[in-house]
Amino acid sequence: MPDVIDIQTPHWIYVPQGYVAHLIVSASSMGAEGLLTDGFSACNIFVFRNARRIALCHADAKTPPMVIADTLKWVGEGATQTIYRRAMGRPVQEQLLNSDELKDVSFDIQEVAGNVDQVLVRFLSEEGKRSEISTFPPGYDAHDAMVLHHPEEEKLQTVQKANGLSSICTGEYIVRKRLIFDASAWMDFEEGAFMPDRHFPAAKQVWGRVSQHQGSAFEVAAEIEKIISEGVSVPILQSPESYAADISTSVMTILHNYDHEAILRANIVALVESPQHSRFFPSQNQEFSALLAAGPINLLYGIMHRLLTDNIMDAWPGVAAFREKLNACLFAYQEGSKYETIASARQALVARSDALATEAKKHYKEECYEAAENLYAECLGHIRRSCLPSDKRFSGVLYNLARVHMKLKHEPSAIVEMLKECIELREAHDPGNTPGIAKAKLALEECRQAISAKRVLPTPGQTT
Repeated sequence: MPDVIDIQTPHWIYVPQGYVAHLIVSASSMGAEGLLTDGFSACNIFVFRNARRIALCHADAKTPPMVIADTLKWVGEGATQTIYRRAMGRPVQEQLLNSDELKDVSFDIQEVAGNVDQVLVRFLSEEGKRSEISTFPPGYDAHDAMVLHHPEEEKLQTVQKANGLSSICTGEYIVRKRLIFDASAWMDFEEGAFMPDRHFPAAKQVWGRVSQHQGSAFEVAAEIEKIISEGVSVPILQSPESYAADISTSVMTILHNYDHEAILRANIVALVESPQHSRFFPSQNQEFSALLAAGPINLLYGIMHRLLTDNIMDAWPGVAAFREKLNACLFAYQEGSKYETIASARQALVARSDALATEAKKHYKEECYEAAENLYAECLGHIRRSCLPSDKRFSGVLYNLARVHMKLKHEPSAIVEMLKECIELREAHDPGNTPGIAKAKLALEECRQAISAKRVLPTPGQTT
C-alpha cells in the first residue's frame, strides 16, 4: 500500500485539460496550497489570484468564455489575470478574448518557451498575503505523490479529449460542467460526463466509423485521418496526421473500456504484424508469439522498450518510423498506467480515513474529546482529498466532528457551517437517510439558538 503523506504536507490540486479549479486559503485544512496543470499545446492556461483566492483554467478550443468570466468573478476584487500559452495557442486566445464575455477584460499574456510544460499557482503563506506562479519543464512529474487528482480524472480527461473528434466534425458539442474543484472539495459529475458526445447524428456516425477499426490505435488514427480529409466543420491547429495520432489514444481508451494492458498488446501486435515490419518478427518464434498473446505485460513492455535503442535494429529499413510508432504505444501505456498509481494512492487515503474515523469514535465513547477532535479533523482532510461529496463518509465525518466541537463547547458559528455542509450533502446525495438529516438539523438548530442566546452549547448525544 502506498505511503499516506501527512495531512499538513502541502499538496497541489491537478487541473486537467478543459477544466477549472478554485482554491481558498482555508483549504489548507486538507493540505492543498496550489493548483497545477500540464500538457498544453494549443490550450491557454488562465490564472487568477488575489490575497485570498486563486483559480486556474486549462482552456481549450471548446471552453465556453462564460466559464472564464465566472472564474474571474469568483476570485473577485484585486485579481490579477494572466494567460500562459505557446505560440500555437494564439488562435484559442483570440477566440476566447474576442468573445462578448471577455472582450473588455485585460490580461497579461505570457508566451512560454518550448521547454515549459507545466504551470503552478500557489499560496506562499497561510494568511494568503502572497502567492506565486511557477512554470516547470516536461521532466517534472505532475502525477507524483504531492499532486491531488479528482477520483474520476481519467474518464473526465479522456472523454474531454476524445470529444474533440465529434466537435471538429459536427461543429457542435455538449456544454459540460467545467469546475472540477470548488475551493474545498472535488465536484461530482453526472454519468453523462463520462461518455463521449454522440447526441448529434453526425457524431454518432463518426463514432460508428472509428469503432469498426478499434483493432489498434493505428487503425483508429487512419480512420480519423480519413474522416478529416472528407472535411471538418472546425479547423484544427495540427496536421491531420498529428491530430489523428494524438486523439486516437483517447478514442482507443474509450473503445477498450480503459484496459491499458489490452490496448498496448493490441497496438504491439498490429505493429509487429504489419507488412512493413513482420519480417523482423518471424511468426515461427513461438516464445515471442506467446508473449504477445498473453505474456506478462511488464516483460513485453521491457522487451519492446529495448528495441528503441537496440543497435542491432539500426540497419533495418524503416526503423525510424517503426521506433516512432513503438514509442507512441509505450508512452500511451505509461500515461494510462499512471492512473493505476493514482488510484492506489487514493485507496490508501480512504483506508487511512476509515482507520482514523474508527479510532476517533473510540475516543469519543471514552469522552476523550480533544483526541477525537484531532482524529476527525485529520480524517476529514483525507476525505476531502480522496472522496467525492456523494461519498457518505463525507457527511458522516462532518456530523461527527461537529458533535465533538459541541462537546468541547467551541465557537458555535464555525460548527454551524460544518452542519450546514453536512445537511446539504445528505439531502443531495443520501435523501433516504431521513434520521441522519433530522439529527443534523436538530444539532444545527441547537447551535443557532446558542448563538442567539449567547450561551454555552448543550451537550449532544452520541456520534453516528
